[in-house]
Amino acid sequence: METVKSKAQKPNEKVTEFPSMLVQGKMDFTLLFSVLVLSIYGLIMILSASYYRNLIQEAGAFATVKNQLGWYVLGLIGLLTFANIKNFYKKLDKLSLLAYAAAVLLLISVLFFGRTINGAKRWIIVFGMSFQPSEFAKFALILAMSSYMAKRPKTMSSKSFMRGFLRGILPMLLLIGAICGLIFLQPNKSTAIIIGLTAFVLLIMGGIQMRYAIFFAVLGFAGAIFIIIKDAYSLTRILSFFGNPYSDPSGTGYQTIQSLYAIASGGLFGTGFGMSKQKLLFLPYADSDYIFSIICEETGFVGAMLLIALYIFVFYRGIRIALTCKNRFGSLLATGISFIFIIQTFINIAVSVSLIPSTGQTLPFMSAGGTSLFIYMCAFGVLLNISKDCEPTRV
Repeated sequence: METVKSKAQKPNEKVTEFPSMLVQGKMDFTLLFSVLVLSIYGLIMILSASYYRNLIQEAGAFATVKNQLGWYVLGLIGLLTFANIKNFYKKLDKLSLLAYAAAVLLLISVLFFGRTINGAKRWIIVFGMSFQPSEFAKFALILAMSSYMAKRPKTMSSKSFMRGFLRGILPMLLLIGAICGLIFLQPNKSTAIIIGLTAFVLLIMGGIQMRYAIFFAVLGFAGAIFIIIKDAYSLTRILSFFGNPYSDPSGTGYQTIQSLYAIASGGLFGTGFGMSKQKLLFLPYADSDYIFSIICEETGFVGAMLLIALYIFVFYRGIRIALTCKNRFGSLLATGISFIFIIQTFINIAVSVSLIPSTGQTLPFMSAGGTSLFIYMCAFGVLLNISKDCEPTRV
């Protein structure tokens, strides 16, 4: 129990006490515990979703979860290290341009030397392990944008075209465009969209004029429509989705149909851990892109809602940190980490429940994908570090 005293408190004045989980100088242990629960639960569900496929492929029942566990250990080390270095997030401010440059070089490298899987060149081999540079690029961009805007609050909010747009917003658009453009060339359109949405939120939080925000929203929507129309593959998938996936059940509608079968089979309380039928090679990418469908099948509606509630709670803790951080850079950085986390979460879930066409995005902390897990855990280590520099606040 922490005691919060007013600066004008008199010697005999009674002090009002209230519980606080986010105390100045102390880490947000509630957020830490929530992230650990998510990530450990993710390992359990990856084991359930992958063991049959691994057996059929003679890779060993635990092959996928063992690989994920290796990345988890590295991520946990990164999380605890970054969270506990004094003012670590402020040190990142000085390294923001270096991190951004490294991200751009990695994205260029993957176009020339990357490993192609399912027609996309998104991975490079580092020390014998597959690494996806776009996962690092997400947070490198957030870091660079936060650093730039934190130093120029008046410039970002200026009504002057010369100062507000040319000196404030245009440099941000160049940073965003370079990252999104390189990721788009892989191709990885869904990641580029997630980054673009997060960058848009950051620009608003950075104080840009609403007229620019509306303009960029319209421009971004029109650009997305144009890209979809020009890309025959994406257009086919979207037309199938908005038409009738059952019109081509063995082709473009197959993943959507199998995902819905898994969710419907779960009922209220699920079939039980390990009892999913759709993971028996019926649902593709059951341990990665569609792991939420397997969770629904095995834990039911109740289990799925509890998981979604936990994701929302983690996002809430991140936004609390952003709103109470005493440092503008820390506040913007916390905002970016929180929003990219929740945007990717709900895009993955929306695909599973057939609200949007398939995108190939992982569910943070849940899906098989070592790079995503490692980067997210390190990012949340930074978020926990920021939480130490927040004003005392009621929960």
